[in-house]
Amino acid sequence: MKKDKGVIILAIIFLIAAFVDYYSTIRVGEVAKLLESNILASYVGLIGILIFNFLVIGVSLWAYHKTKSPLLRYSIINSLVTITIIRCFVIYVNWKIGNNPPTVQEAMEVTQEMKNAVVMKIAVNAFIPYLIGMISFIFWKQDHEISKKHDN
Repeated sequence: MKKDKGVIILAIIFLIAAFVDYYSTIRVGEVAKLLESNILASYVGLIGILIFNFLVIGVSLWAYHKTKSPLLRYSIINSLVTITIIRCFVIYVNWKIGNNPPTVQEAMEVTQEMKNAVVMKIAVNAFIPYLIGMISFIFWKQDHEISKKHDN
C-alpha cells in the first residue's frame, strides 16, 4: 500500500476543486471582478489565487510528509477538507450566478458588506464542524495512542 495515500488523493481533489472554482468564476464574465468576495483577489487577481492554491497544497504536502505528529497530520488533512468543502459552496454560488449573470450595473450595486455576509455564511457553515472535529480529536487523543502506518 502506498504511503500517505489519503493526503495525495485529497490534494488531487483540492486541485480539481481549485480549477473548477477558477472556471466557475471566470464563467461569470466581466462582473466577476465586481462580485468577487475573496479579499486576496483584489491584490493578486484570479490567477494569483490559483497560484496561491498550488502554494497551499505544496506547503501542506511538504509539512504532512515531514511531520511525525499525528495531531499536525490530522490538522493538515482537516484544513484541506474544510477548504475544499468551502470551495464547493463557492462553486455552487458561482454556478448559480453564471446561469443568470447580473448586469454590470446590478453587480456594481453589490456592496462589500453584502459580499462579506455571503462569505461569513459559507465560512461559518464549514468552520463549526472543523472546530468540533479538532476539539473532539484533541480530547480523543488523550485516551488513544496513535501511530503512522509507514515511516517516511
